[in-house]
Amino acid sequence: MRGRIIRGIAGFYYVQVLEEDRAADAVGYPQGEEADGQADCAEKVGGNVLTACSEREGGDGLTACAEGRDKDGLTACAEGRDGNVLTSCAERRGGDGLTACVGKGKKDGPTACLRRGGTDGQAILRDVVYECRAKGIFRKDGMKPLPGDYVEMDVLDEEEREGNVRRILSRKNALIRPAVANVDQALVILAAANPEPNLNLLDRFLITMEQQGIPCCICFNKRDLAGEGELEKLAWDYRIAGYPVLFTSAVQQEGLGELQAILQNRTTAVAGPSGVGKSSLINGLQDGILMETGEVSAKIKRGRHTTRHSELICIRPGTYIVDTPGFSSIELAGVYGIEKEELAGFFPEFSKWEAACRFSGCAHLREPGCGVKKALAEGKIGASRYADYCLLYDELKDRRKY
Repeated sequence: MRGRIIRGIAGFYYVQVLEEDRAADAVGYPQGEEADGQADCAEKVGGNVLTACSEREGGDGLTACAEGRDKDGLTACAEGRDGNVLTSCAERRGGDGLTACVGKGKKDGPTACLRRGGTDGQAILRDVVYECRAKGIFRKDGMKPLPGDYVEMDVLDEEEREGNVRRILSRKNALIRPAVANVDQALVILAAANPEPNLNLLDRFLITMEQQGIPCCICFNKRDLAGEGELEKLAWDYRIAGYPVLFTSAVQQEGLGELQAILQNRTTAVAGPSGVGKSSLINGLQDGILMETGEVSAKIKRGRHTTRHSELICIRPGTYIVDTPGFSSIELAGVYGIEKEELAGFFPEFSKWEAACRFSGCAHLREPGCGVKKALAEGKIGASRYADYCLLYDELKDRRKY
């Protein structure tokens, strides 16, 4: 039997079973010829589901879908109907939205909607969870199962839902911290205010993602507590570095449509310090999309508000987030082993200007004729980002080596 690890605690791994008719496709990330299920559902192969659903060629999908209304895109997409947005988007008056959307009344909606060979091979998870141990061969090989892993398992007790993980299927990637596997991107969440965003901590996190080759998006929550000038400054500093930036308010339900579009059909590692509203945002993404079931919650002993272990959560078929524990510090030199000479390579906005440096190996600090410092003086690089680069460079230079 095959499944995906959704959580690991004290030597136990909680494996959520893959749909039986999808199991043969669930070897790592099998590639398919067709576009993802929801794009197919919109009947525009390869197109964005929200753009296609709006039946408008140009513009952002959510904006177009709203058809100029001052509403959240997903709500507007339903065009004022009481039904689920997918039902109304499919322009089918009856039945479950996903089933109606694919026009197949005999199959389970999600199974029918996500066709075989769909994007990333992210097979649908059933609401069945087994508590498993990992076989000793993993310890011998120095390999540890991680949340997000696709695995094969042997069922030991069907009634008690217990088993053994016997094989870890091929991984797309594996992160050091948070310790998760098979992610497509990372989303780091900070508060725009209350508490004030710790940009040094944000930059440290971005550096670790750059080192591990994981694309990263930035979300500033609590946008309702910050002024427009503050938001614009935050957005500029990081967008010029190449990072997507969005602003949300979990309390006022603002920006959730844009956040959903970024997460769509991907597995996203969600991280951030405590107190920024991460749990509230995640709950908001789940509400009305895919309700959490009692069996999953009871089996993995999930608490409602505190994240102590990384956990894979399906927020809709094909779309997963890995909720990770909050963090308050990141040591670049320790676990990640980053050297000062490598640091500039993890600031993507520097690369455009490094060719203009007079000296090869320029550290972009006090050297004359530095292209990066010239770009900084001309306002082409964020001042706070450069200031953090200097601080982190000195930190790495001064660290004691043993």
